[in-house]
Parts: sequence; structure tokens; C-alpha cells
Amino acid sequence: MPSGILLIRWNERSGIETTAKYPEDVTLDEMTLMQVYSQHEYSQEAGIISLTVGTTNIVSYYSGPQKGYYVMLLLDSDDDPDDFESILVDISHIIIQNISGEKYKLLIPILFQKATLFSNLTEEQSLMSVYQNPTYNLILNRLRDEGITDKSELKTWLTDKYRRSFIDTESIIIELLKIGILKETSIQGKGLPTITLCLIKDILVIRTPPSSILEDPVNKGLPFELIKRYSKEVREYFEKYNPSEQDIIEILNILTIPIAYEILGILRTGVLTKTEFYNRFDYDKEDISQIIEVLENLKIIKSYKTDGETEYIVLFNDIWIESFFPEYVFNLILSDYNQKTKANQVIYEYLRVLEDEYF
Repeated sequence: MPSGILLIRWNERSGIETTAKYPEDVTLDEMTLMQVYSQHEYSQEAGIISLTVGTTNIVSYYSGPQKGYYVMLLLDSDDDPDDFESILVDISHIIIQNISGEKYKLLIPILFQKATLFSNLTEEQSLMSVYQNPTYNLILNRLRDEGITDKSELKTWLTDKYRRSFIDTESIIIELLKIGILKETSIQGKGLPTITLCLIKDILVIRTPPSSILEDPVNKGLPFELIKRYSKEVREYFEKYNPSEQDIIEILNILTIPIAYEILGILRTGVLTKTEFYNRFDYDKEDISQIIEVLENLKIIKSYKTDGETEYIVLFNDIWIESFFPEYVFNLILSDYNQKTKANQVIYEYLRVLEDEYF
């Protein structure tokens, strides 16, 4: 896993400057920093490079000359830099978007933790990351409308969408192939795309009542005097619940932060007093308090007090996320066939891929 993260930039007067780093004791000698800078400078474009120095692998993202920042992840010798390219691009964009006002300094520890856990994500976390990521969502929305598309054309389209900043289209596509959302296939024939991408699964995300707590509140640790109030408030919330894309994205923006996801996991298993809750974590209390505040504002968790003034933290809304077979694409296929908007060979190949996936 990564051992550190550095943010550097080139200063015309003093040379390379380390703007931020985490953990604080992480260091790279000036010669290594110059190697990273020189490799990026050679291409003079935004992008990713990787190199090995001694027992450390380094993967580095350059934002391009307009911003002029370099974000580096330091990896162990056993780590493959290719495995961390997509997460590095994601966290680099967040850092650079928050350069003004120095907000990035508060975000870097959280983003570093996100990178360290990236290779050990659960299936649920992987789906959350895809759905929450604007680029992945852009691809998903296009494939929902088309079903199957030419890979090279999709890459050109993505590059055009992000022409002001670097985007590693190949890494993004590989990630969607890896988790089984897309499948790559080839089609032979004059005038036909040689490599295509097929949508074989879609992702559903929705709020759901916290059934694990509601079904057995006493054994889950909720005091008897709070059960009726808690059940009533959850029921009333879902009677008025109207799912929206913006709401789900706001939830996933916080749940893709490792601390927040850990909190969700703990509260799925039971109710805790506020004191017990803080004692469960090794993180800084202030960091946890900030996450709790966001989760409470989103109505994912809620605090309740007993008559004796003991405060409990309870899961108020859970989140349901799953991948599913996109049956709706058969309407797209039928429309393409009737209107001749896609070649028959393309339609037949997509049907074959879907048949294989279904069975």
C-alpha cells in the first residue's frame, strides 16, 4: 500500500518546492524529485509517470503547465504502480480543485487514506466509487443510451470532454472492465468498429430503512424508551422519501471516505452511546466529529437522548447498492435494429455478449 503522498511544484527562483506531504515524516531526496520533474517535463503535458528508486515505487500525476502541480504516491516495492493510476488521478483532481484557500491541506490526509485502502475495497465500496465518480458516471450514462459503443470513439469523446485537463481514458475503462460493468469485444467486418465496449451491468443506489436495527432494536442496543420514537421517525421519513441523483451523489461523496464507510459498517451492526462510539476509533476525535456532522445532515445517522441524558448514535438510513443485469437495453437494441442505426453485426455481437452474461 502507499507509504506517503507529496504535492510539489516548480518555483522559477528556488526550484522544486514541497507544498504538502503526508505523513509529515515522509521524504524524498532532491535528486529523486528532479527525476520525477524531468520525466514529466520531457512530455510537457499533463499525465502520469512511474519510476522505481531503490525499494520505493513512485507513481506521479502532473496537472499540466496551467496549474503546475505534481502529486506523488510513494509505494512499497511490491506494489504495482499501474494499480494506483486511477485512484491517483481521482485524488489529484480533488487536491488541485481545492488549491485556492489551501483547503487541500485538510483533504490530503483523508485522500491518502482513501488511496491506501483502494486495493482492498469491498464490492460495495467499488460500486460506490464508480457511481460517485463523475467520469465513470459520464461513461455509464452514455452506455445507458447506447448499450454498445466503439472503444476508440468513446476514448476520443472522453478526451474531448476533458480537453482542459489530463484524463487517463485507458485506466478508467480498465477499471470498469475489472468490476464487470463493461465487457470488451471485437467485431470483424469492413467499416465496422474493431473493438467495442458493451454495457453488461448497471448500478442501482438508493436509501433504504435500516432493517438490521428495526427488526431487533433491543438486541442491537437501542434503549426500550427510544424504540417507538425511532421507528416512527424512520417510517415517516420513508413515507416522504423521493429518490434523486443529487441526493445519492452527496451521500456517496462522504461514504467513499474510509472513516465514513467504517462508521456506516459499525452502526449497521448495532447502536452505540456517543462515548462507546468515539472509543471504537483510532482516528482523531475532531475528524470523526466532522464526519458525524455530515452524516447527520444527510440523515444517514441520528443522535437520540434518553431521559437520563445518555446520548446514542443510531443508523437512521442505510444505503442499498448493487449491480444488476440491464434488461432495459433490449429496447435500445430493438430500436437500433428497426431504425437501422447500428449495423446488424454490431447488434448480433451485443446480443451474444448479453446472452453469455445472463446465463
